[in-house]
Amino acid sequence: ATIAIYLGAPLLIRWGSFHTVFAFSGFAALAMAVLWRVLFSLWFGGVATSEAVIGAPDETPKAEPFTRHALMLMGLMMVAIVLQGALRDGVTNWMPTFVCESFGLDSSSAIMTGVLLPVFQILCSQAAAWLLRKFNSQEALTSGVIFAVGTVAAVLLALVVQHSVALSALFMAALAGCMHGVNMNLICILPPILAGNGKVSSVSGLLN
Repeated sequence: ATIAIYLGAPLLIRWGSFHTVFAFSGFAALAMAVLWRVLFSLWFGGVATSEAVIGAPDETPKAEPFTRHALMLMGLMMVAIVLQGALRDGVTNWMPTFVCESFGLDSSSAIMTGVLLPVFQILCSQAAAWLLRKFNSQEALTSGVIFAVGTVAAVLLALVVQHSVALSALFMAALAGCMHGVNMNLICILPPILAGNGKVSSVSGLLN
C-alpha cells in the first residue's frame, strides 16, 4: 500500500494538484473503514462483551520494581531510539525535498523516488530478523550491527550527495531502512526481556 501511494501521488498531482492527493486519501480511508467494519462483523461476529472480559480471572503477574541494570538498559535504549527515529523520520520526510532542490526535479518526480523507502524498509526488516537469528536473539548486538551498516550508508551518501540523484536516493533509502530494522529490535523485540518485572507493556509504551 505504501509503495502504491508513492507511485500514485505523483500521478494525482500531475492530474490535478496536491489537493487531489488529500481528497483521494480521505475517500480511500473512509472506504477502508467501512469495509473493515462490514468484514469484521461477517468474519468474527462482533467482539467479546465487557461482562465476559470482567468475569475472566485476573492472571496478570505482580509488578516488581525495576533493577538498576534494567533502568540503565532502558536509558541506553532511549538514546538509541531517539537517534534512529531522527534518522528514519528525518530522511523519510527530507528525501523528496532534497531531491527536488538539489537536482532540479519537479515535485511529482521527486516524490516518486520515495518508492525506494518502503522497498528498503521491507528488505531491511527481513535482514534484521535474519541477523537476530544469526546472533542467537541478541537484540542489542543486532541493533549495533545494523547501526554500523546505516553509518556506512550515511558516509557513502555524503560522498555522492552532490553528484548522483540515483545513488543519493539509494543510500538515503538504505539508511532509513536500517533504522527501521533497529526500531524493530529495540521497540518490538527487546522490551519482553523485562517480563520478569511484569511491566512489559509499560516499558514498550514508554519506549514508543
